[in-house]
Amino acid sequence: MPRQSPATRSTPTHCCPKARFSVAVSPPCLCALGTQQPIIGTFTLVDLGQGPLFVEFAVVNIDWRVIGPPGSPDTPVKGAGMYRVGGEFAAQQQLSLDLQVDDENPTHFDSGLVVGGGQFPRIDSEISMHGLVCFDTAINVHALPAADSVSQAIQPTN
Repeated sequence: MPRQSPATRSTPTHCCPKARFSVAVSPPCLCALGTQQPIIGTFTLVDLGQGPLFVEFAVVNIDWRVIGPPGSPDTPVKGAGMYRVGGEFAAQQQLSLDLQVDDENPTHFDSGLVVGGGQFPRIDSEISMHGLVCFDTAINVHALPAADSVSQAIQPTN
């Protein structure tokens, strides 16, 4: 995995149009999933260095907005956390964030250590409050470095 040069150790990143926020009921409860709302905004990755298996980053200055239905206000999301990517045999990643959604108390969201991250600096990770079990709040984070996100934003989403 390529390392960043010292001159680019702090990288502003944008959420892509595919990022989604949802409050849902998931298996094993076998209830219907909740609606998904788009998220826009930015955050910054700060390179903390290479460990034995992972490159670690502080995720700072999270400034997101969950886009509300027409006529409803957007919901601000602020926070910070950690992202790590690497692995021994297969690419793995973990995104762990403490987020304040609107005026609620900050809450911990985590992806757990999962397969993925092979396309870093692109980040595709699903974080949740309760491991996606029963009633949970989840955020699908799909992000690219700021320089790449402008071209990504004008491409059709799948």
